[in-house]
Amino acid sequence: MREYMMHQAESLSETFAFATLRRIVLNWWKRRSLRKLRDLDDYLLADIGITRGDIPRVAWESSEH
Repeated sequence: MREYMMHQAESLSETFAFATLRRIVLNWWKRRSLRKLRDLDDYLLADIGITRGDIPRVAWESSEH
């Protein structure tokens, strides 16, 4: 039983570490994408169907998923 509990604890800690790393990478990716979007000029933003004022809303909607 002790070995089973130790194995479960190790598995949980490995899963937690992976989840933390995954969250860090996803947050970095989203910030990078948002920065690229903010760097576009107004003409390109209009071409994809958004305005500069829409960027915060778009960022909020993408962070919910």
